[in-house]
Amino acid sequence: MKIICTNGVKSVMLDLVPAFERTSGTKISITWGSTNGLMKELEGGAGGDLAILTAEAIDDSISPAPALASLCARARSGPTSVRPRR
Repeated sequence: MKIICTNGVKSVMLDLVPAFERTSGTKISITWGSTNGLMKELEGGAGGDLAILTAEAIDDSISPAPALASLCARARSGPTSVRPRR
């Protein structure tokens, strides 16, 4: 699983990823960066399975796509359990 992640949550991710990999058997590859830098990479065609960015960056990137805005609003609404696809 390829994750693009803002530096703002790096310490949390460094704590969570090993346990996730161990319990799920899924190997995680993370690209770290500033939100602005990651947004430029995404706009240039970079991709992954999951992007963890600031709420403002997500809002700016989805404003022309109402369906995505709805999905992101639900994702922000509370704690979520994520399971890898098999």
